[in-house]
Amino acid sequence: GVNSNTAIVALSKSDSKNIVCSLVGNALGVPEIITRVNRIDYMELLKDSSIQATISTRITAANSILQDVRSDQVKSALTFEDTEVEALEILLSDGCHVLNQAISELELPENCLVAGVTRRQKTYIPSGNWKFANGDRLIVFTLPESIEEIEKTFCKITMFKIILFISSGILPFIAISLIPTIVYSYHGGESDFANLLLSLLLISFLFSYLIRKYVTPSRRLNTIQGYGAVGLSWIFLCFYGTIPYVLSNIELKYIDILFETISGFTTTGSSILTNIESINESILIWRSTTQWIGGMGIIVLTITVLPLLGSGGINLFKAESPGPAADRLTPKFKDTAKLLWIVYISLTILETILLYFSGLTMFSAFNHSLTTLSTGGFSTLNSSVSDFSVSSKIILNVFMYLAGVSFILILRSIMSKSLKDFYKSSEFKFYTSIVIATAFLFSFKTITISTNYTEGINNAFFTSLTLITTTGFTNLNYENWNINYRIFILGLMFLGGMAGSTAGGLKTIRVIALLKSVRNEIRKIFYPNAIFKIRMSKSIIPEKMIESVQTFFILYVAIFVLGTFALSFSINYFGNPISFEAVLSAVASAMNNIGPGLGEIGPIRNFAFLDSSSKIILSLLMIVGRLEIFPIAILLYRKTWTS
Repeated sequence: GVNSNTAIVALSKSDSKNIVCSLVGNALGVPEIITRVNRIDYMELLKDSSIQATISTRITAANSILQDVRSDQVKSALTFEDTEVEALEILLSDGCHVLNQAISELELPENCLVAGVTRRQKTYIPSGNWKFANGDRLIVFTLPESIEEIEKTFCKITMFKIILFISSGILPFIAISLIPTIVYSYHGGESDFANLLLSLLLISFLFSYLIRKYVTPSRRLNTIQGYGAVGLSWIFLCFYGTIPYVLSNIELKYIDILFETISGFTTTGSSILTNIESINESILIWRSTTQWIGGMGIIVLTITVLPLLGSGGINLFKAESPGPAADRLTPKFKDTAKLLWIVYISLTILETILLYFSGLTMFSAFNHSLTTLSTGGFSTLNSSVSDFSVSSKIILNVFMYLAGVSFILILRSIMSKSLKDFYKSSEFKFYTSIVIATAFLFSFKTITISTNYTEGINNAFFTSLTLITTTGFTNLNYENWNINYRIFILGLMFLGGMAGSTAGGLKTIRVIALLKSVRNEIRKIFYPNAIFKIRMSKSIIPEKMIESVQTFFILYVAIFVLGTFALSFSINYFGNPISFEAVLSAVASAMNNIGPGLGEIGPIRNFAFLDSSSKIILSLLMIVGRLEIFPIAILLYRKTWTS
């Protein structure tokens, strides 16, 4: 029978059954009744009853959507039936510009009411003289048309503090990366330079500690903040990376140092050094280290020591990871980042050992391992790797190929102890096919200029891989090849490796998606009423991703055209004019992070002769290409700075 402990919960899909059951229970005196109602107009029937709770799935869904589209500082958002009024719960955190201001001092919309404030677990009804403090929770009633203005008023956190906080996490990692240079400097008897770098390391840790202690913005990054933080953090990183060069008293202008540093962190490999072998070896280690850091991506690596980013970490990963989609292997993103880190270090150590036993010095083996896995291409020799033995070049070929493969795919195979993921991947098959096909085409040329057939085939694969993976090592002077080969080489500069690899370029997954998208558009001409889906590895690619790829490609082409025009203008007005082939290849090389180009900036030349403005243009294109446009483009969006 019905008693004081009885409760009815009506949650069936039928509104009529739920309502009848609840009304009968109400008539029988059931004390606790909860009813699910889909149609809002049915809720009127229950208003006068004593039913304790009525759940509307539509209103619940609407509230959930509202919460999702509001600022991260809006902790909950509610809408009410039969009215447009919204109730917002807003948490004020460090960085909000309304802190220590009275309500009367704010220019709030007329239809906005700050109804309550919770501070230290006590709730107050604020007056006009109430001053906001860090940690206050506000209940604000308003109409939809005023939401954006209210978010700007209460939820504005300066991007500067976000960048400062992210940079404080990057600083320790970059400081630790100075250790190989410091150790080698002490070993080489350069104690003064080593002491300066050691001081830089300690100062970096001190600054990081102070920033983390006194600057604490919202620990959850939204997508806009994630992309913006990546863009500005990379710019900060590049300027920080110039400090060891400056401390070494190297005889270079600062713009040249900055160009070399940006070329390093973006793994481009373009250089302004005319005589590399005369440069201090300690600096050459730092130069190679910048490429190794930039290879996997400083943000991905830093997440392993930045757990405070919380769920915002995935937004940094999406912004930094090469390719149209960021994938992860473990529920916790930082665990995935750590696994990537372990694989990256392990492959670097393995390549160093193999190169050493192939005949290279430990110094040369270590440096070239750093710049191979990162697909950077910096060398410690004026001739790059052209004088290496055949066995050394074969090792470089293997690791360049691996560097162009998705590290997520490599990690899956290691964890599953199986190669089946490689066989299932359409992108891997396409990437491998392109490498083999281009090597076959190059072999017709390389066999004729090599001492034997084996060396010719090896050189063909080397040329194919150094271009497709955007590594940029110089093995042969393809500038002397005929125009057909040079045009083909220019086209290869745009391809790139797999998404999730350290390679630059468009990425093969985008190329596949674009080709299949074009194929579907042609098929629609013949079958206008048919619906075609794009599949990859037996999975359907969402339309949203296809649109993202198409948008990226349009932006990519637009930036390439504008970059070509800007570089041509700069060179002709501020420097020495060069051929159109050289201009095109310079922009392609910078955007795709390759290094050498064609013509006056061919594989056996460098960028030292360019004027300062041209170097700045190419430096910007390197960063835009490495971060794949959006993290830099979003910095031009006003909401980035007020999000």
